[in-house]
Amino acid sequence: MRIGIITPAPPDSRFGNRITALRWARILRRLENHVSISQAYDSKRYDLLVALHARRSHPSIINFRRHNAEGQIIVALTGTDLYRDIRTDQLVRKSLEMADRIVVLQPKALEELRPDLRDKTHIIYQSVEDLRGPAGRDAKRTKISKPELKKQSSSFDVCVIGHLRAVKDPFRAAMAARLLPLSSRLRVLQVGGAMTDAMAIRARREMRANQRYEWLGEQPRWRVRRILEKSRVCVLSSRMEGGANVLSEAIVASVPILASRIDGNIGLLGTDYPGYFDVGNTKQLARLLTRVETSTEYLAELRDRGEKLAPLFDPRIPDKVKLIFHITNRASLMNAEEIDKRGRQASLTAVQRTVYFVLPVLIIVGALIAYKSSAALTVIGKVSATGVFTPRGSVIPRIGASEAGVVMRTVNYFLVIWPALLFGTLISAAVSTFVSPQWLARLLGSRSLRSQAIAGLAGAPLMLCSCCVAPIFTGVYERSARLGPSLGLMIAAPALNPAALILTFMLFGYTVGTVRLGVSMAAVLFTGIIADRILGETKVHCDTDNWQAEARPADFLHFLRACARVAVRVLPVIIIGVVLSMIIAQMIPVRTFDSTAAKFLAILVVAAIAIPLALPTFFEIPLALILLASGAPIGAAVALLIAGPSVNLPSLLTIMRSTNWRVSAVVATSIWTLAVAAGILVSFL
Repeated sequence: MRIGIITPAPPDSRFGNRITALRWARILRRLENHVSISQAYDSKRYDLLVALHARRSHPSIINFRRHNAEGQIIVALTGTDLYRDIRTDQLVRKSLEMADRIVVLQPKALEELRPDLRDKTHIIYQSVEDLRGPAGRDAKRTKISKPELKKQSSSFDVCVIGHLRAVKDPFRAAMAARLLPLSSRLRVLQVGGAMTDAMAIRARREMRANQRYEWLGEQPRWRVRRILEKSRVCVLSSRMEGGANVLSEAIVASVPILASRIDGNIGLLGTDYPGYFDVGNTKQLARLLTRVETSTEYLAELRDRGEKLAPLFDPRIPDKVKLIFHITNRASLMNAEEIDKRGRQASLTAVQRTVYFVLPVLIIVGALIAYKSSAALTVIGKVSATGVFTPRGSVIPRIGASEAGVVMRTVNYFLVIWPALLFGTLISAAVSTFVSPQWLARLLGSRSLRSQAIAGLAGAPLMLCSCCVAPIFTGVYERSARLGPSLGLMIAAPALNPAALILTFMLFGYTVGTVRLGVSMAAVLFTGIIADRILGETKVHCDTDNWQAEARPADFLHFLRACARVAVRVLPVIIIGVVLSMIIAQMIPVRTFDSTAAKFLAILVVAAIAIPLALPTFFEIPLALILLASGAPIGAAVALLIAGPSVNLPSLLTIMRSTNWRVSAVVATSIWTLAVAAGILVSFL
């Protein structure tokens, strides 16, 4: 069956309607339907149109009926449809009248519909997959690591999940936390982007004034689930809901819920649920928060009530997976045994899907490593035989020399690096096409040295210069939303280049080689963590298609489109950065470092100059030798060996393009500081 799902939520957003659309699309595809998701009807022929939001999808409903007279329409009602617009907006009523079937997410919604509309209305509880493994809820309660146990003993975390907008009453829990006694360990974690500047300002102001409140901002889906599962309680304070996704997710995760007393919540939790508070009643919520923190019996009661409701949200229940077949009166109903059989078949093909997704990335990375290793072994062999490293000329000759102009140096630079830059672009496109964001996020993990070490191990064998690894940073960061490890991988490729480290030991001796290795490792491990902790809430700008959001690339054309997108977004920034870098190199006086009188000043200046310079792989080594021949101190040469390859102006501009200027500033400052420290250390050894 050809099915079109219409949702007003943008493709890269985390609005409830978008989450619902993605979830329903997965279920329907498992039933061998062809499903597409869009914000408006695209004039294609569908057997069925599923419209989320009766008012905002009304134009799509009209257009679909005009182009598909025999097609059927399902309208899924949202909270604003049910509890606001249906009473005043004629478009909502027209959408419901045109619908062949109506879907609501909880039984009390039926009370808002006319009797003639109730006859074609079906209740569909939102399915949620339990991602905690085969042990399920018991694993969560009995298997707690020591760091997690220590964290739980130091704070009682309460999460509030949802975008910051007035209808969600997002700051009710924060205001209630202010009324708690001083002995309380409760902390409110607010997750969700601010829909207006005023909301963002209020959230930041609340953080400054309220020590119990922390706004985490917009977060990737996997991190939201992790925060929810680690919280002791989830608060849902909305003024209006049709059937909140977060409520069903909290129930499946066995997280107790405190909810506002509205029909959308009562319809899911039941009229006698013991965790309600009146809408907007801060004191009532404060009393409930105190009770859940101090009474294990009350907390257990809320959890038990939720666990009894969990089967309603199980995607394996036939009423869920045969949704469309049932409400369109199709004859091919599937029973529970058929569903379980398909689930087993899906798991059997998991290895095949993994191979399909991972193999293209491994092929490209393997080709790059083979190419770079061959060139590196050739260079090492020549240096071993002659004791001299002579790079290709007219790219970055002696600093300040004028035998080649800016344009010629830029052209020569790209003539040297273009194969590696091509590989970087291909790897970035392959990551964004074939690698699952959930898998990548789990691999890179949380903010820790382990994640940075994994990123460093992944980056070092690539042996790319900063320019060529920049596209890979963009692909990994925008696919994983993990800033620290993405920066670690970007720095590791040039800084921990095994061939460059070997040449350093051969030409500069054991002391310089050891210092370079140690400081480069520190740059990989700590620069990303520092940037992530200071600016970890940076929003990811990710241009994704619907097929990417579903992690289901249809064919090779998607990969080519990803290559074009990476090239358009990243290459102009790299070209601008290289040109500016060559201008800077041209302007530096020839004999800047001839004097050894001010060793410390020379280290500071060389480190600062090396940060923006665009250097091909290995070119930091002859430049360091030139500095020594010009009379510069050994510390200045070491500062160049650290700062020169780690970052440059093109890579910093790429970071700024994907994040913001503050992240680039933190990275540049960290590398400069480490380079200066390395130069000073060598000067005293």
